[in-house]
Amino acid sequence: MPNNLEFLHFDIFSAIILAGSVQGLFLFLLLITKQQKQPYHNLILAIVVLSCSLILFEIFLGYSGLMYRALFLVDYSEPLIFAIGPLIFLLVRSMGGEQYRRVEWLHFLPFIFYFFYHMPFMLENDDVKLNAFLWAFHPEREPIDAVHKFPFDPLHIRRNLTVVALIHFILYLFLTVYKGKKLRESAHINPYFLSWVKALSISLFVVVMLYLAVKSSFENDLGDHFLASFLTLLLFFISYKMLTDSGFFQPPAQLKYEKSTLTDESKLAILNKLQELELTGFFLEPSISLSGLAKRLNTSPHYLSQVLNESIGKSFFEYIGQLRITKAQELLLDQKTRHLKIDEIAERSGYLSKSAFSAAFKKLTGTTPGEFRKTGESSGATL
Repeated sequence: MPNNLEFLHFDIFSAIILAGSVQGLFLFLLLITKQQKQPYHNLILAIVVLSCSLILFEIFLGYSGLMYRALFLVDYSEPLIFAIGPLIFLLVRSMGGEQYRRVEWLHFLPFIFYFFYHMPFMLENDDVKLNAFLWAFHPEREPIDAVHKFPFDPLHIRRNLTVVALIHFILYLFLTVYKGKKLRESAHINPYFLSWVKALSISLFVVVMLYLAVKSSFENDLGDHFLASFLTLLLFFISYKMLTDSGFFQPPAQLKYEKSTLTDESKLAILNKLQELELTGFFLEPSISLSGLAKRLNTSPHYLSQVLNESIGKSFFEYIGQLRITKAQELLLDQKTRHLKIDEIAERSGYLSKSAFSAAFKKLTGTTPGEFRKTGESSGATL
């Protein structure tokens, strides 16, 4: 077995990486102690910085040579490279005020898969771990004889991990940039968080470029200290940004109508007029618009939008769509109109195309117009 002193190496990069790991841990504790409310942007950031801290600590151990004294930790943070991208993407989403949905866990399928795929290696003996350490940070050394307890990399993922990870990073870079673009076009995001979205998008881009440059320029993991140094700077930047401006803990989404002068009495008057107008079937007009409807109600589009959002809980298009589909259901079940074709039902419901009508109908009812009609006929439902 090699001598421990052969691997010890402590320089400015070691100090920087260790400082980044410790800073990440403190930042995680700060964020995790804050009250968690939807959309959990501080909780997601806490997981991001903890992941970075764990990755930095492993790089520190490998770069400094201290990993030789803790071989059981070799490559312990490797699965986290598949968590950083999804976490940044979800962090940007949450900063735009978007709520967490259960389906979001699907973003972490690659991380979950690789975590379990990587587990047999974590259970290997110290000889196997030592060879992995030598391969990563001391490729000039000959590996020692080691017997594997488990098959090594049966799917050849670890052998091609750099390429797989790079593809994964690039995918989430595009998703993050696209989401950031959409948020910048939104009128409802708190302006404070636009700077965060921009900073996170740029940071992920730099990580991808630096990862590509390091892995293509250095053998194995010999250049990881450059990537780790950037992650350290990023963690200190996040800390500085948070400590110099407490806005991070305010709601990400602005209250849409917080500056509105619409009174409760005026809101009720608009709502009553709207309900009366519904009896005329105005929503069946294909060209109906928010401004056109507001003009009929003698109010502004902004006030009408506020009434729809706060009193009915729908946007203008959701409101019109619901009224049209309700009308279509009546036509589909009415004995007098059951003979009409679906495209005729669509036209009478205010839609210019059968495809748009069918898509809207299925979105709101969970079934197609044809299936709805057949179900009504089999159950004997009539109007």
